[in-house]
Amino acid sequence: MGRLDISAQAVGELSFCNSLPLTVPLEPYMTTNPSRGPQMLDMDEDIPPELVDHLLDLYFQWEQPWNQVVDETLFRKSQGDNGRFFSTLLLNCILAIGSRYSERIDLRTDPNDPNTAGQLFLDSAEVMLHFDLRSPSIVTVQSLSVMAMAYVVSNIPQSSLLIPLIMPSC
Repeated sequence: MGRLDISAQAVGELSFCNSLPLTVPLEPYMTTNPSRGPQMLDMDEDIPPELVDHLLDLYFQWEQPWNQVVDETLFRKSQGDNGRFFSTLLLNCILAIGSRYSERIDLRTDPNDPNTAGQLFLDSAEVMLHFDLRSPSIVTVQSLSVMAMAYVVSNIPQSSLLIPLIMPSC
């Protein structure tokens, strides 16, 4: 069975190790600050709070009732005080699915393809997962579950099959 290897990688790459290694460059998702080295792009600066609230409301109204992975009360409380039931990874996974319920064209990477709604959030979450797996928690498991559903609703079901390979003991 394959595994995600993050211990022996050079800064800026992610590798999935199986019979054939697959290396994914992280450079498109990173920026370099001369004083601090590589840094993840901070999407929170670019996303208006009204949009985040809109997408969270859509997720909890339409997705949460039938796929109860995240407790809305705990998540929102933790979001406000940076508590243990909130992470940027989980937020991006939720925003990816919330985007699927929104009619906003600007949430699509291709304005003519509704299947691309939320792809930017999903791409960011995939990169964040690499770092979150260094110290996994219940929020990591929630993120993986929401991410798997995001793959399915984005019409990428084969990608959701990779989730058990990343966290086989879940």
